[in-house]
Amino acid sequence: YVLFATIPTVLLYIYAMNRIGFLLSSVLFLAAVQFLLGNRSWHKIAIFTVVAIAISYIFFIRLLSVPLPRGEGVFWTISHFFY
Repeated sequence: YVLFATIPTVLLYIYAMNRIGFLLSSVLFLAAVQFLLGNRSWHKIAIFTVVAIAISYIFFIRLLSVPLPRGEGVFWTISHFFY
């Protein structure tokens, strides 16, 4: 069950990343996967999501200078506040 629910979630994440950008799509993806894996504590989900995105941001943007998808429209504008 978890595997079959996770695969469409990953595909949706890949699609959404170009549309709504790395930050928002990653928040939604990580929260959804944690919930699918059985984590029902929203505090733990929030902490895990923030830490994982912060580590990804530091690693890709700061250390490797790799541009992450910013999204389209208003999401592109909002992403400029973060990176």
